[in-house]
Amino acid sequence: MLEHRISSMNALHEAKQLFLDGLDLIEKKKFEPAEHKLIQAHRLAPDRLSILLNLSAIQIKLEKFEDAKISTRLAISLDPTQADIWLNLGIAEKATGAPQDAILHLDRALELNPSLAAAWLHKGWCYVALNNPPQAKSCFDKAHQADPLLGEAWRSDACISLAALLYNQDQVEEAIEPYLEALASNHNVTQALQGLLIIYAELKRNDSLDALIQEHRQLIEHDALCNELLGFHYFNIDQLELAQHHFRQAALLSEHQPNINNPQEWPISEPRLRHDREQLCLLQARGLQTPSAKLALEAITRHQTANEAQDHVALSHAIGAYHYLPNTPFSGPALGENNFQEIEHNFAHNTTKLVVIDNFLSEQALLALRQFCEEATVWKRSYTNGYLGSFMASGFCSPVILEIARQLKLAMPNVIGTQDLRQAWGFKYDQRMTGINLHADFARVNINFWLTPDDACLDHSTGGIVVYDTPPPDDWSFEKANADSATIQQYLDERQAKMVRVPYKMNRCVLFDSTYFHATDEIHFKEGYENRRINCTLLFGKGL
Repeated sequence: MLEHRISSMNALHEAKQLFLDGLDLIEKKKFEPAEHKLIQAHRLAPDRLSILLNLSAIQIKLEKFEDAKISTRLAISLDPTQADIWLNLGIAEKATGAPQDAILHLDRALELNPSLAAAWLHKGWCYVALNNPPQAKSCFDKAHQADPLLGEAWRSDACISLAALLYNQDQVEEAIEPYLEALASNHNVTQALQGLLIIYAELKRNDSLDALIQEHRQLIEHDALCNELLGFHYFNIDQLELAQHHFRQAALLSEHQPNINNPQEWPISEPRLRHDREQLCLLQARGLQTPSAKLALEAITRHQTANEAQDHVALSHAIGAYHYLPNTPFSGPALGENNFQEIEHNFAHNTTKLVVIDNFLSEQALLALRQFCEEATVWKRSYTNGYLGSFMASGFCSPVILEIARQLKLAMPNVIGTQDLRQAWGFKYDQRMTGINLHADFARVNINFWLTPDDACLDHSTGGIVVYDTPPPDDWSFEKANADSATIQQYLDERQAKMVRVPYKMNRCVLFDSTYFHATDEIHFKEGYENRRINCTLLFGKGL
């Protein structure tokens, strides 16, 4: 009996020391070893609530949310009257995609401690996840009331979340105030600026936008996304030189700020390396090789020969840098000779909003854009099916593509002229692989046209695009409309959607409702870099 009591006292003493060691490691932000200490302490003293409370908090920090749920439930079995434990369980449930369950736990925490600001804050984020702006705002306000000194960073996070939710629900005006509040807090300033640039441009509040730029010029000039947003803004107010300046600045910044347009993937896919090597060899053959392009070609060749990344830094620079980014001026007609008035009429009155336009570009524009696509090292985003993408903010902003877009707005004032340019891109395909899966885009009007010479296409009955005369259901998110081809195809079959197949032809454009589901048709093109299928897309108007 005495020995058992001594053993228990020793275990408690050891547990206490492990617990204190764990707290010390938490102070030093060494969370993994802290978790290990607390788990050991819990094994020795399984009935100590303080151990489980701190353990669950650490597991949340480490994003081990399922483990945190286990720890919190053990703690609740010991004492269900501790608000902080219910708070931690609510946070873990929210993080694992169960916001409604999380709200129940957070409500229990608030019953026990109505002034627990963190519980109000996380409850607000749950309502953000449930697309409920009024409830989210109410919870964020109550968090601030409960603790006026609530960390500015947390308050700013809440404002950013609320503003984004309001914007996504088309409550654009209402999103301005929380973005301004976040901006004033000096936390999440860049995100707030990005949100305000989007809104002011969309609402055509040019004076507000100009004032924002004046006040925060340095931050804006050094952020890739801010420059991208300004590029679209200036294009849409017909200031093409300023638009191109900001698009190019966004691209150059992405060399050191990897983002969705220039993610600088690692490991690098084989199709991407093969494309870049072929392009760099073309630049060498055409006498356009820059010193940077020479080093990139050497790095990729070494990697492919040894089949291993011998020099991570050199290879990362090879794929991330803009070795050749021409800025060739373009003037004169960009569009081919077509009856665009008739094209507009057909698009507006056809049952299926789709029109095929041949001889879409002038010969001068076609040759200039194809040369740019062949030579400019702007193909920075890789996709699973082997094709590569280039966007306005990753260099796809040559004067010729901007002039094509500008002249289209003039040629089709009713269909395009009243709509803002939302995005533009080029895609270049790998002959050994496939194209883009079924998806719908976030715009109203899609201008999709092809540049590669006809003799590169081996099957002239395919190679183009397949379009279905059906948009996603209203309750589908943009992500769902772009994610699962099997689910999309099932939906199209159930709706008995009509499919339109447009075969490939150089300088052919397909003008269609961008919310229609569409996909690249089968690709059968000759081998060789200059035979790669290239399509360009301009998206106008806001959709989805």
